Amino acid sequence: MRRKSLIMMYQWFVVSMVYYGLALNAVHLGKNPYLSFALGGIVEIPASFFCMISLKALGRRLTLALTMLLGGLSCLVTALPFLQGTEEEDGSPGVIMGLATFGKFCVSMTFSVVYIYSVELYPTVVRNVGLGSNTVWARIGAILAPYIIFLGASSPSIPMVLFGVPAVIAGVLALFLPETRDMHMIETLNEGENFGKHQRFWTIWPTKDSTETEKVDPRVTSVPL
Repeated sequence: MRRKSLIMMYQWFVVSMVYYGLALNAVHLGKNPYLSFALGGIVEIPASFFCMISLKALGRRLTLALTMLLGGLSCLVTALPFLQGTEEEDGSPGVIMGLATFGKFCVSMTFSVVYIYSVELYPTVVRNVGLGSNTVWARIGAILAPYIIFLGASSPSIPMVLFGVPAVIAGVLALFLPETRDMHMIETLNEGENFGKHQRFWTIWPTKDSTETEKVDPRVTSVPL
């Protein structure tokens, strides 16, 4: 549980920092600040729909890893010098705005995933404490976001690099988490410790083993007391 908790805390810290960072930095990406800011908000609508489809088709683990990786890579590509331009050249503001908007799309999906994933990873006896601890780290990330944007005064690439690198690391770390799709909610600390023990980092499509809980029966609507 310690490893899972630390990874999830880092996921929340990064997704919050990148999400609010891209939202606040949208006015500095591209030539039209109004269009950049509007696109950053509009993409959250399709992101919610794609998130629902991806959670069912790919599961929580892969959805979290892919959205983090793609969002982080988008930020890093945005920071490339030939796209940023120089004092003599304008660079490619349209490409920058498109990449940043795609990054916001990915991180918006990630924000939806971490809420569901966190609840399913923590046992019932510590679920409130676990989710609360994660949100604390999310607030810390959100607090740091505007200060990172201020670093763009010296170079516009710095904020995007500081958003991109942690996101890529978070995407890789997400692969160390167990898949929770179609599994019963974990009840005890012992179940939480054993859940996903036999799943490996390189396992793309995890299979259920004897240590994991049984698949959810959609016909079951209540749990007997």
